Amino acid sequence: MAQLVALLQSDPALLRCQLHRLDTAVELGAAPGKVVGVGYYENGKVLLRKRPAGQHSYSLEALGQDVKSECFVAACHGVKGGVFREEDTEPYRFRSWVFAGTGRIVPVGERSKVIESLPPIMQRGLVGPSDAELAFLTTLGHIYAASRSPEHPDLEAEVAGQGLAKTLAQLDAQASASRQAMPQTCAVLSNGRMLAAVRRGKPLSYALLEGLVECPVCGVDRSANDRDPRVRPHRTLKAVVLASRPKIDGVQWVDVPDNHLITVSRNLAVRVTPL
Repeated sequence: MAQLVALLQSDPALLRCQLHRLDTAVELGAAPGKVVGVGYYENGKVLLRKRPAGQHSYSLEALGQDVKSECFVAACHGVKGGVFREEDTEPYRFRSWVFAGTGRIVPVGERSKVIESLPPIMQRGLVGPSDAELAFLTTLGHIYAASRSPEHPDLEAEVAGQGLAKTLAQLDAQASASRQAMPQTCAVLSNGRMLAAVRRGKPLSYALLEGLVECPVCGVDRSANDRDPRVRPHRTLKAVVLASRPKIDGVQWVDVPDNHLITVSRNLAVRVTPL
């Protein structure tokens, strides 16, 4: 099963510190025989790194070791067809957007119909055979139709959330028409300044993270003097993290109810609503 982790935080310079804290609190499953990918933002642009896990088990900290970003999305899943291909590896990007999802999203045999429903610009953006990428572009099609400024960095998280909800409703209708089971997925979408995610039949949790009293990465411990310039940024650091496989290890997780959306705004306000 694919696993994903998404993080939105207040200080891009302390991303590695945050990922170090999360290494024992989430299970990404980046082990041999799988592929792993990360998406993050630098200077307003989406950057991706994708690789086979090979003989290594990558930690979150290792995946983001030299990255400075407010937003970080990581995904790990099995190798399709036994061969690593970047176009088949999540997360996916389109312009300022990044997306990762787990489970079966597009009903079997309905792919061509979903592609036909896409605006031409989204059809041209489809690179590989992944259903997750197709669901991503379908969601962006709904967002572009609903907003005059879909690429604006301050687009409200609720608009992205409704795009996910409309995609799921569209795929539900196609599954029902072909007498198939409804899509079962958890998926996350971001433009670097907010997060929107959906849960349907697959696990998804979130946690609110406030302050780092200790940081082995930077050598900050509980006894550090407030005059130390490293202390205040760590003490005031805030974040919201989403994970498909959390672990109870110093982080208080909240389960996202099934058939619900969760959105995280630029100021890290969390909202959970039913589909």
